[in-house]
Amino acid sequence: MRALTNQVRKIGVNLNQLVRAANEAGLEHAPFAVDAKVLEAAREEVARTLTALHLMARGNVRSWEGEADGE
Repeated sequence: MRALTNQVRKIGVNLNQLVRAANEAGLEHAPFAVDAKVLEAAREEVARTLTALHLMARGNVRSWEGEADGE
């Protein structure tokens, strides 16, 4: 789980770098086109995936401790 979470975080970091580069390029007559909606959708997907991984990890810890998910 930790390895998966770290990989998704790295994707998020790379995505943030892409957004920053795109914004800077926009100021300098962008040599490439960037669809802000696509970038935002990707950012949201990374956030959802990280949340899901954290919830899964929390559920696993609870099961190891002998707790039910609802407790």
